[in-house]
Order: sequence, then structure tokens, then C-alpha cells
Amino acid sequence: MGEEQPGTHNRFDGEAATVFQAGDVYGGVHYHEPERRIDPPRQVLPPPEHYTNNEPQLAALSRILTHRDDDDGPKVAIIRGASKRVAMVIDDAVVPSQVRELLPGQGRSVAVVTEAGRLTGLQAKVSARYVTVDPLSPESAT
Repeated sequence: MGEEQPGTHNRFDGEAATVFQAGDVYGGVHYHEPERRIDPPRQVLPPPEHYTNNEPQLAALSRILTHRDDDDGPKVAIIRGASKRVAMVIDDAVVPSQVRELLPGQGRSVAVVTEAGRLTGLQAKVSARYVTVDPLSPESAT
């Protein structure tokens, strides 16, 4: 049971609101929307009142991320405190798998992704939404 036939692959990397994959179905398939939909916030929340006195940590991050090494590898800073929320920026993602591997775990963390390729397949795995950034108006650009 569950063996794939030659030439078939059990994966979905496309776009769909709901995906149902099955070999043989006996009876009906029922899909129900959640009783109450909770939309994510549309803007970054203000920092909490207790978020102060982080100058040493911010300075340490700045030293790590701006230090110039001889190698061309990525700069990596590991932040300790598993109960902290994380805001992550993933720049120039080409394929959905690049993003999925970097997403924060469960909780109230967020990831902002700029796409260099089509990332529509990401929506099949996570609750990702698109925001189109238009060029600045002449007034705003001035």
C-alpha cells in the first residue's frame, strides 16, 4: 500500500486553494472551511513596552553581519531565546523550497520574502499572501 507507480510522483508544487491527493477513494470526500478565519495582521505591530535595553545585542548583531571576511560565505547570527518571536527577511528567493527551509517554526513569527522567481507553489504549503510593490509616484520619489 502506498507504493508509487513508475513515472508517478506524489507531490504538488503548483497553485490551489485546496489540494486532495488520493489513489483510490471509496465513499465521499468532504472538505469544510474553518469555522472562523483569522486574517494575519497587515502591518508590523509596534514593539512591546518591555522591549528595551537591547543595545548590546543589536551591537553584537551589527558586528556579526557587517564584519568583512575573506570568504564569500553567508553571515550567520544565531539568536538564543526559544520563546522569542522572529521577523525574518528572505531576499531574492527563486523557488519555493528555498523559502520553506528557512521559515520560522510554529508561533507568532513572520517571514517577509522578496521573489526573484515564481513562488506561487509556496501557497500550497504555507499561508503566504502576495503584496505587489508598484514604482514610486513622481511626488513620492522626490
